[in-house]
Amino acid sequence: MRVLAETPGGWVMARRCCLCGESSTWVADQLPAGMRVYAVRVVLEAGPHVLTGEPLAGAEEAFRTIGSSRQDAYERSLFGRELRPVGQLVRTFLDGKEHLDER
Repeated sequence: MRVLAETPGGWVMARRCCLCGESSTWVADQLPAGMRVYAVRVVLEAGPHVLTGEPLAGAEEAFRTIGSSRQDAYERSLFGRELRPVGQLVRTFLDGKEHLDER
């Protein structure tokens, strides 16, 4: 889930199905109880593929998502990102601090 904008009418959010790729956008007048907005930055580091050694390009993406905690926001960011890693080391930053999956 991505937070696209905050407007006087509410929060504009988008969700994409991870199975079929269909997207939907809606406006909520307020965030769900206990949720807050997190700034997410995903970095795919350039370097050799971990198995084959082929060189891989790096990439970076930034967006906002909601979550009840840093871990919840991290898990939502996994589905909200457009970048798909193909062997790169992936680093995820929430509100400027690197987050390591707690699972």
